[in-house]
Amino acid sequence: MRELQQQVLNQAGAPAHTSVTCDKKFITGNVKAKCMVKFDDLAVPMDVTASIADQYMTWSAIASVGVLSRTNVGWLWNSEAVNNNARLGTAMCDAAMPDQAVFPFGATPFFCWYTIAEGTVVEKQVSVGRRGITFEKA
Repeated sequence: MRELQQQVLNQAGAPAHTSVTCDKKFITGNVKAKCMVKFDDLAVPMDVTASIADQYMTWSAIASVGVLSRTNVGWLWNSEAVNNNARLGTAMCDAAMPDQAVFPFGATPFFCWYTIAEGTVVEKQVSVGRRGITFEKA
């Protein structure tokens, strides 16, 4: 259960209170369960497959949604802007972006942008992935 929580925390890139509930118990044999990881007030559903025999357990967990955290997006975007020589104070993201929300993996409706030294505006779309937040060319 802790690993499911850590998987969601790593994907979100932000701290939160987490908990897990599953529709089946993992005792022995092959188990397929639907689990729900709570990230503060958000729910991240996961399909969990576990094989338990003697003292050994193998498992996999697949989520189809991820957590978008405005704070994490801001940190990552500011880092990208600095690494690409953006003018100071020009790194911005959509004001409509929620503080925290769950989105299907892939592009979100939100964009971030900054201006480089030559005056060109760089704009990228915020995407949620299994490994965290990424920025895709608009």
